[in-house]
Amino acid sequence: MVSACLVWVGKVDVFNKFKDNRGNFKESLIKDVRGMLSLYEATHMRVHGEDMLDETLKITTTHLESMVINLSPPFATQMKKLVEAYFEEAIWLKEIYIPTMVEYMSNALISYGYPMLSTISFVGMGDIVIKEVLEWVFKEPNVVIAASIINRLMDDIVFNEFEQKRVHVTSGIECYKKHYSVSKQEMHAEFYKQIVDAWKDINKECIRPTKVPITLLTHVVNFA
Repeated sequence: MVSACLVWVGKVDVFNKFKDNRGNFKESLIKDVRGMLSLYEATHMRVHGEDMLDETLKITTTHLESMVINLSPPFATQMKKLVEAYFEEAIWLKEIYIPTMVEYMSNALISYGYPMLSTISFVGMGDIVIKEVLEWVFKEPNVVIAASIINRLMDDIVFNEFEQKRVHVTSGIECYKKHYSVSKQEMHAEFYKQIVDAWKDINKECIRPTKVPITLLTHVVNFA
């Protein structure tokens, strides 16, 4: 998977490592939804004269639109939400906008890609994944949302200091700091409280009888 933090604007030759000998994107990247989205996001930090980044923006946009068209309706809907969330973050980055925590979390829980990853992870698990199971996960149940919250907030806490050293999309830490006058310790305490509450939601969803086989619930929880 491509990481946007590895694609530093101004060093366009970095993009070459994602291309084959013919100058086309490698097949592995074309099939990597989150990787393609990260690459798309990175191109929005381009400046005048960086023709390769302009080209990359056009190519990634084309591939993302193609992915949406070729997916089944439920997958296409999830993919569309993911693309829109990345577009929103790209706008925030370009305009140096710091959203409210409500705006941030509403978008971040989608852009993090957890709901789609949960869905994709079910593919290939065999007969246990019946139609009703897919319908369940497509609706983004509480266990998926809770796991998304845990992953998003933990990443914000752990990687915040690293992100300050580079151009980056606003994190939850920065949003909270701007809109609430609290100390770092108080801010972390609030984030951990939300993480604990999310784990409680997961525990509740895993109490039998469950809406889907516990094996599948465990599969989702293991991502958290």
